[in-house]
Amino acid sequence: MANGEVFRFNIVKPLWRLNRSVNGWQKEVNMVSWNGAKPKLDIREWNSDKTLMRKGMTFTRDEMSELKKCMANIDPDDMFDTGADDELKNKEPGPAVTEYFRSSTGNEISAESDEEEVSVCGHDK
Repeated sequence: MANGEVFRFNIVKPLWRLNRSVNGWQKEVNMVSWNGAKPKLDIREWNSDKTLMRKGMTFTRDEMSELKKCMANIDPDDMFDTGADDELKNKEPGPAVTEYFRSSTGNEISAESDEEEVSVCGHDK
Protein backbone atom coordinates (compact mmCIF):
# COMPACT_ATOMS: atom_id res chain seq x y z
CA MET A 1 0.00 0.00 0.00
CA ALA A 2 1.17 3.52 -0.74
CA ASN A 3 2.43 6.20 1.62
CA GLY A 4 2.97 3.96 4.63
CA GLU A 5 -0.67 2.92 4.90
CA VAL A 6 -1.15 -0.07 7.17
CA PHE A 7 -2.74 -3.20 5.84
CA ARG A 8 -3.77 -6.37 7.60
CA PHE A 9 -3.47 -9.95 6.54
CA ASN A 10 -4.57 -13.22 8.02
CA ILE A 11 -3.31 -16.58 6.80
CA VAL A 12 -6.66 -18.34 7.01
CA LYS A 13 -5.44 -21.72 5.80
CA PRO A 14 -1.84 -22.77 5.12
CA LEU A 15 -1.79 -25.13 2.13
CA TRP A 16 1.75 -25.98 0.94
CA ARG A 17 5.35 -24.98 1.39
CA LEU A 18 6.95 -25.12 -2.04
CA ASN A 19 10.53 -24.55 -0.92
CA ARG A 20 12.76 -23.06 1.74
CA SER A 21 15.84 -21.02 0.86
CA VAL A 22 19.10 -21.08 2.77
CA ASN A 23 18.24 -17.70 4.32
CA GLY A 24 15.05 -19.12 5.86
CA TRP A 25 12.49 -17.58 3.51
CA GLN A 26 9.79 -20.00 2.38
CA LYS A 27 7.72 -19.93 -0.80
CA GLU A 28 4.22 -20.91 0.28
CA VAL A 29 0.71 -21.38 -1.02
CA ASN A 30 -1.92 -20.19 1.47
CA MET A 31 -5.46 -18.89 1.68
CA VAL A 32 -5.01 -15.29 2.86
CA SER A 33 -7.50 -12.60 3.81
CA TRP A 34 -6.18 -9.12 3.00
CA ASN A 35 -7.70 -6.24 5.01
CA GLY A 36 -10.56 -8.43 6.18
CA ALA A 37 -11.71 -9.31 2.65
CA LYS A 38 -12.73 -12.75 1.44
CA PRO A 39 -9.67 -15.04 1.41
CA LYS A 40 -7.76 -15.54 -1.85
CA LEU A 41 -5.25 -18.14 -2.90
CA ASP A 42 -1.87 -16.53 -2.29
CA ILE A 43 1.59 -17.57 -3.52
CA ARG A 44 4.57 -15.68 -2.10
CA GLU A 45 7.70 -15.92 0.04
CA TRP A 46 7.50 -15.40 3.81
CA ASN A 47 10.16 -15.15 6.48
CA SER A 48 10.15 -17.92 9.07
CA ASP A 49 7.81 -16.21 11.57
CA LYS A 50 5.45 -14.74 8.92
CA THR A 51 6.17 -11.12 9.92
CA LEU A 52 7.73 -10.19 6.55
CA MET A 53 6.67 -11.08 3.03
CA ARG A 54 7.89 -10.56 -0.49
CA LYS A 55 5.83 -9.71 -3.56
CA GLY A 56 3.50 -12.49 -4.53
CA MET A 57 0.37 -13.32 -6.48
CA THR A 58 -3.20 -13.70 -5.32
CA PHE A 59 -6.01 -15.51 -7.12
CA THR A 60 -9.78 -15.41 -6.76
CA ARG A 61 -11.77 -18.64 -7.08
CA ASP A 62 -12.43 -17.96 -10.79
CA GLU A 63 -8.78 -17.11 -11.49
CA MET A 64 -7.65 -20.24 -9.67
CA SER A 65 -10.06 -22.38 -11.69
CA GLU A 66 -8.68 -20.92 -14.92
CA LEU A 67 -5.09 -21.38 -13.76
CA LYS A 68 -5.83 -24.99 -12.84
CA LYS A 69 -7.14 -25.65 -16.37
CA CYS A 70 -4.04 -24.07 -17.85
CA MET A 71 -1.63 -25.98 -15.63
CA ALA A 72 -3.31 -29.32 -16.37
CA ASN A 73 -1.94 -29.16 -19.93
CA ILE A 74 1.62 -28.23 -18.99
CA ASP A 75 4.54 -30.63 -18.85
CA PRO A 76 7.32 -29.00 -16.80
CA ASP A 77 9.96 -30.89 -18.80
CA ASP A 78 8.67 -29.28 -21.98
CA MET A 79 8.65 -25.80 -20.43
CA PHE A 80 12.08 -25.80 -18.85
CA ASP A 81 14.02 -27.66 -21.55
CA THR A 82 13.06 -25.51 -24.54
CA GLY A 83 15.94 -23.05 -24.65
CA ALA A 84 13.41 -20.27 -23.97
CA ASP A 85 15.90 -18.56 -21.63
CA ASP A 86 18.24 -17.95 -24.55
CA GLU A 87 15.37 -16.57 -26.64
CA LEU A 88 14.26 -14.19 -23.86
CA LYS A 89 17.77 -12.81 -23.37
CA ASN A 90 17.76 -11.53 -26.97
CA LYS A 91 14.19 -10.22 -27.07
CA GLU A 92 13.44 -6.49 -26.94
CA PRO A 93 11.06 -5.40 -24.16
CA GLY A 94 7.41 -4.95 -25.11
CA PRO A 95 5.47 -1.65 -25.13
CA ALA A 96 4.13 -2.02 -21.58
CA VAL A 97 7.65 -2.53 -20.19
CA THR A 98 8.93 0.38 -22.23
CA GLU A 99 6.16 2.70 -20.99
CA TYR A 100 6.67 1.64 -17.36
CA PHE A 101 10.40 2.25 -17.64
CA ARG A 102 9.82 5.65 -19.28
CA SER A 103 7.28 6.78 -16.66
CA SER A 104 9.31 5.58 -13.68
CA THR A 105 12.76 6.76 -14.80
CA GLY A 106 12.20 9.47 -17.40
CA ASN A 107 14.58 7.59 -19.72
CA GLU A 108 13.94 5.85 -23.02
CA ILE A 109 14.64 2.27 -23.95
CA SER A 110 14.31 0.89 -27.43
CA ALA A 111 11.54 -1.53 -28.24
CA GLU A 112 9.74 -2.43 -31.40
CA SER A 113 6.08 -3.26 -31.03
CA ASP A 114 5.38 -6.84 -32.05
CA GLU A 115 2.23 -6.82 -29.94
CA GLU A 116 -0.10 -9.67 -30.73
CA GLU A 117 -3.23 -11.14 -29.20
CA VAL A 118 -2.26 -13.50 -26.39
CA SER A 119 -4.31 -16.61 -25.89
CA VAL A 120 -5.40 -17.92 -22.53
CA CYS A 121 -4.48 -21.60 -22.17
CA GLY A 122 -4.42 -22.00 -25.92
CA HIS A 123 -7.89 -20.45 -26.32
CA ASP A 124 -8.42 -17.15 -28.09
CA LYS A 125 -9.49 -14.30 -25.85
